Amino acid sequence: MELSPLSVMLLLISLIPVAQAQGSPKTVTITPDTHVFIGEIVTLRCDIQGGGDTQGTYSWKRNNKVVSEGGGKPYTMQVFRIQSVKVSDSGTYTCSIKGRDSQSSEISDAVKLTVSAKPKPTVRVTPQSSVYTGDTVTLSCELQQETGWEFQWYKNNQLQAEILNMTVNNAGETEYQCRASRLNFDYGETRSYYTDVSDPVKITVRGKPKATVRVNPQSSVYTGDTVTLSCELQQETGWKFQWYKNNQLQNLNSEQENTLNVTVDNAGEIEYRCRANRINNNNYYFTEFSDPVKITVRAKPKATVRVNPQSSVYTGDTVTLSCELQQETGWKFLWYRNNQLQNLSSEQENTLKVTVDNAGETEYRCRANRINNNYYYYTEFSDPVKITVRERPPAVLSVSPQSWLTEGESVTLSCEVTDSSTDWTFSWYTVVPYRDGLTGINNNGGYSVYVELLSDSSRGSGGKYTLSPAALNHTGVYMCRGERGEPALHSQYSNPQPLWITGESPPVSLIINPSRTQHFTNDSLSLSCEDQSNSTGWTVRRYTHSERVLDCSHWGSVTGSTCNISFLSTSYTGVYWCESESGGNSNPVHITVHGPSGVEAPFSVLMLICSVVTVSPYLLVTIILLLICYRARAHTDEERIENAVNVHL
Repeated sequence: MELSPLSVMLLLISLIPVAQAQGSPKTVTITPDTHVFIGEIVTLRCDIQGGGDTQGTYSWKRNNKVVSEGGGKPYTMQVFRIQSVKVSDSGTYTCSIKGRDSQSSEISDAVKLTVSAKPKPTVRVTPQSSVYTGDTVTLSCELQQETGWEFQWYKNNQLQAEILNMTVNNAGETEYQCRASRLNFDYGETRSYYTDVSDPVKITVRGKPKATVRVNPQSSVYTGDTVTLSCELQQETGWKFQWYKNNQLQNLNSEQENTLNVTVDNAGEIEYRCRANRINNNNYYFTEFSDPVKITVRAKPKATVRVNPQSSVYTGDTVTLSCELQQETGWKFLWYRNNQLQNLSSEQENTLKVTVDNAGETEYRCRANRINNNYYYYTEFSDPVKITVRERPPAVLSVSPQSWLTEGESVTLSCEVTDSSTDWTFSWYTVVPYRDGLTGINNNGGYSVYVELLSDSSRGSGGKYTLSPAALNHTGVYMCRGERGEPALHSQYSNPQPLWITGESPPVSLIINPSRTQHFTNDSLSLSCEDQSNSTGWTVRRYTHSERVLDCSHWGSVTGSTCNISFLSTSYTGVYWCESESGGNSNPVHITVHGPSGVEAPFSVLMLICSVVTVSPYLLVTIILLLICYRARAHTDEERIENAVNVHL
């Protein structure tokens, strides 16, 4: 059947609404968002894109199930509103529309609605470190959800205007909270939906910090010293430091530390202070200035040497040198002798004791040092001090009227120091065998003996020591010494001076022929023992360094009490005496034999001893001991002891 053109047109017109209803896609829009929170008002709207006939019946499905209204009837409105959304309202929503011709449209695209628990924001603070007055603090209210929220701030539970960046001017503690809101639409009206209030955040604002300058060393500072300044701030790290010298900012490196090492070159007063800074919200925040610290720089110190004693110094004296520095402690001292550094102990003291052995002039000076920032700092050298050492003046002991006398007579020992000074006082000693507590001397004459101070030394005055009346127990060998000044300066010990005190005349004499004590090699000599009543029973004996004690039969020819020597040699130098079978002794005589040069014997004091007529056994041993000491001065102590033992035996 063929259709007329009019019929075709009418048919097409009748089909237009159906095509519109069935061919236009549907969309579901959700307000305020596809992600909402419990209690919000949610509006879902079914729209036809591009317009079209919206008249008809709407059908809503959630998770492919028809959405019903009260009473179980299907919901048929274009707008589906949930007044207080619940978690159970979450799901996938679609809509469709049935037009007036009972034709149903296509189902819309699915839209997912997510309902979560009511959110709670979090307050963040920048900086998180300590906050001080004058700091700028940034508060942020963080909500881990989509955008579209507005925020409210509470300061100590009081609603505030918007807070983002604030400058805190007062010290103390402040509590901040926030919450968020967004608009919900309800039948043409708007309502605000609020999140929970955040947990409170307390901001403690402290007073503006103030730096403190420390100085090392804290003691006196001298030119050339290195001083370490430290800017101390009892706060967390992250600060940089600025230094001011006499109110002038010092141009240091960009990464300023809190320490500053300064080498001070000029004496005077310098003022230092510091402050710290840090970046705060893109601005520099500065602490208070420290109190100024004044460093007084003094000229490099110079030591001074003092000498004690300051008067004349003699060989053998002990001199005390002190290096004086009028500054605080903590110094060590170096000593120089004739510009040579003396190798002393590691812990050098400021005093130095020197025993001067040789005459002459010696120069001493000193300086001090201390550790300063891990290196040695030295003072100036002291001015040199010259010590002039003179030979110790000898003391000379003489006897008057003679060194041998009879009991009851008087004798005077005279001590004189060969020095230009006149203010000497004198002490008197006697030579004794060694025992504990005695003083050993090694005089410049070369002999080594032990002496004991006489208990009645006070009887000597003005260099005189008098024995009146002399007694047998005064027999012995005497010495003297002079002293003067405070502390006392001593002369040398004098020559030893023997005294013989006897009760009767000696029974025998040693006669020398030729009658002299000085002889030469190849000479002949005769020694005879002459008794006032009987010359028999006497033997000539001698002591020499090489042979010790031997009688005449070992070194000469014996005729009765006479000993003959045909040819003398230098080895015959020694002490000779007569000895009886009963142990009696004559006076000892010291005989010296020289080569053809004719040099006199050096030990003149023993020549005097040998002129004595009568001698006790004890004194004879003492004389021989003195000779041993003289002859054996180049030998060891063991050799001297051996000699003494042999003689005594």
